[in-house]
Amino acid sequence: GLDIPGDLSVIGFDDIPVAAYFAPPLTTMRQPRDDIGRVATTTLIDIIGGLVAGLLTFLVAAYYAPRGFDAGCVDMGHDGYVLKVATDLCDGAQLFRDVFTQYGIIGDRLNCLVLKIDDSLLFLKYSYAFLYLISGFLVYYLTARAGGMRWAVSLTAFFLLSAPFYRHGIMLSVQAMILPLQLLTLAAMLRFVHRGGRLILLVVGMLSGLVFLFKQSAGIYQMGALAIAVLVLAGHGGGWRRVRQAVMAAALVVAGFLVIALSAIASE
Repeated sequence: GLDIPGDLSVIGFDDIPVAAYFAPPLTTMRQPRDDIGRVATTTLIDIIGGLVAGLLTFLVAAYYAPRGFDAGCVDMGHDGYVLKVATDLCDGAQLFRDVFTQYGIIGDRLNCLVLKIDDSLLFLKYSYAFLYLISGFLVYYLTARAGGMRWAVSLTAFFLLSAPFYRHGIMLSVQAMILPLQLLTLAAMLRFVHRGGRLILLVVGMLSGLVFLFKQSAGIYQMGALAIAVLVLAGHGGGWRRVRQAVMAAALVVAGFLVIALSAIASE
């Protein structure tokens, strides 16, 4: 007893060529196939480029892992300190009770997990080379998505030429763990700038909270800088209503940070 199209309408999808000859005519939705194909191809090329950049970064980092620059300039004091903390954790020590670390609560535990696979210093350095692989991929991919292949190649080359492992032979630095998180934070901020949205600001804050868990000062500085940036971006060129919205946006960054940081501290 339904009236079509009064009570119920039938709508097709894809707008296939034969739909033009239907009687009665069929309402259909057309897909931008050319645009979809172009975006998919560009994304695939960017992913492949990122994988190549990441692999190249890993190969260069892995080469310097046992060598260092200029016949082995390696910071053995720092390496020994990091290795000692991770080894003690593997032996059952409790962080901040039996062993001290100047960094956050995650980095040394991740080092311990790596040492459980192979307890050599060199294997730990190779795991840091893998972290640089992730960063190399993100540097290329995110830059390619934002500015194109030319900028991606240029920035990846700069990243490789300025990499810290040229001087330290893969120094066991927590910065290697933080860098991928900071690159993801940058991507989230760019998404906020172009598209807006409150949920992405929580993500920005939570990523800053994860950085805090690796190195407290870096996480606090990052959260503070991003909250100020959001405050300026969201409140620019507006009245008191715009200012209130900007304050709430910055508060979301701080809230995301506190959720991660306080949850981790409470679990300790």
